[in-house]
Amino acid sequence: MQSVQFSAKFEFLDEIREFVGDIARAGGFGDKDVYNIQLAADEAASNIIEHAYGGVSDGLLEISCGVNGSAITIVLVDHGESFAPSVVPT
Repeated sequence: MQSVQFSAKFEFLDEIREFVGDIARAGGFGDKDVYNIQLAADEAASNIIEHAYGGVSDGLLEISCGVNGSAITIVLVDHGESFAPSVVPT
């Protein structure tokens, strides 16, 4: 898996999409799948930036991405505010 760190800011979303897209293409995924993979990574990164790092200007987001056969794995790691589902009303 390849890993890279980004500043946890919305202006880095293009670079995040490019990073996972390049790995997906190199792994043999077609255009439609690459688009969907980039969309999923964008959404996950956006949620981290907005919710885990909301108001924090120096947060980091590490992304690891790799292809194994017909599967792609994307891991996003942050050190922001954690989410506690148990405190959300049903």
